[in-house]
Amino acid sequence: MVGHFTFEKVTKSFGPLRAVDGVTLDIPKGQIFSLLGPSGCGKTTLLRLAAGFETPESGRVLLNGKDITALPPEKRPVNTVFQNYALFPHLTVRENIGFGLRIAKQSSAVIQYETDAMLDLIQLRDRAEQKPATLSGGQKQRVAIARALINKPDVLLLDEPLAALDLKLRQHMLAELRNLHELAGITFLYVTHDQTEAMSLSHQIAVMNQGAVAQLGTPAELYSAPKSRFVASFIGDANFMAGKMGSGEFAGSTQVEVDGLGLVTLQSGGGCTPNARVELLIRPEHTQLVRKSESGSDLPNHFDATIEDVIFQGAHIRWVVRVAGLSFLVERTSNQPDSDWCAGDSVVVHLPPDALLLLPQEAGSNGSDV
Repeated sequence: MVGHFTFEKVTKSFGPLRAVDGVTLDIPKGQIFSLLGPSGCGKTTLLRLAAGFETPESGRVLLNGKDITALPPEKRPVNTVFQNYALFPHLTVRENIGFGLRIAKQSSAVIQYETDAMLDLIQLRDRAEQKPATLSGGQKQRVAIARALINKPDVLLLDEPLAALDLKLRQHMLAELRNLHELAGITFLYVTHDQTEAMSLSHQIAVMNQGAVAQLGTPAELYSAPKSRFVASFIGDANFMAGKMGSGEFAGSTQVEVDGLGLVTLQSGGGCTPNARVELLIRPEHTQLVRKSESGSDLPNHFDATIEDVIFQGAHIRWVVRVAGLSFLVERTSNQPDSDWCAGDSVVVHLPPDALLLLPQEAGSNGSDV
């Protein structure tokens, strides 16, 4: 069970601000587990509680089944990698990596052996005697990770580790982090506000909002079955429609009277009360554009529309489409047929009933936007 981390009803406040509000999470050993959410959602505070830099006012933090809530940081078998690397500028790469072992008073032979192994792991043996100032951002981050791994922690805590890197380097480092995780075989607790990072890296993700866990699941579960508008909009792009449930379910399908659009049919009502206010969700890649001559007007969910904007993204094309008073985002790969729609073209939008998800309407949301 080494590397099994648990938060039990953990709460932490800073003055009147409840940064973490009764959070319970179970993080299995060996996983890459991400805390994802916007600034101020509580994810970094939760990471600091795991590291021992903060103490909860209630609840417990457990590692491998042992209560470590009151244990100081230096007594916890965890290490943290920070966004700003925190390398010692006056030490070489080798000395930075081996610093923790020197503090632990390991022998010179052990330090040499373990440091060499880490240099090989991060593929920087040729930079061992250089100072951090001579390294690129990605190389500095690898050194910081190696320094954190060399003491063989049960859990590695990563606080926005790629935020300071440019896009291409972030993508490269994500692949390296997956590889390092596989080789190290320990639990990673990863904090990020970037959904692409979390989705491409994690085994599980806890989406956080206002100090609480909005939803926990695998990347696929969060994308395909979000339980709230907040999660749906934070994990990928989505088209939302506000409306009112129909009076019942017929032959496995339900109708919603969408504001400004009319009746929309979906496969199931999901137990929502008839006439209740709800929101419908459909992802851009599931929203279809068809020519008026091919629209099949006798089929459900076909609506006349006008293309307002075209966004070319290389491998993908996006269209912003106006349907009555609503805007929809539509996406498909560039090499698909009928990818040559232009702004101003009249088309038909089709919303496949099996691609529509039903959500309870949240307070303060009109639901009718992209």
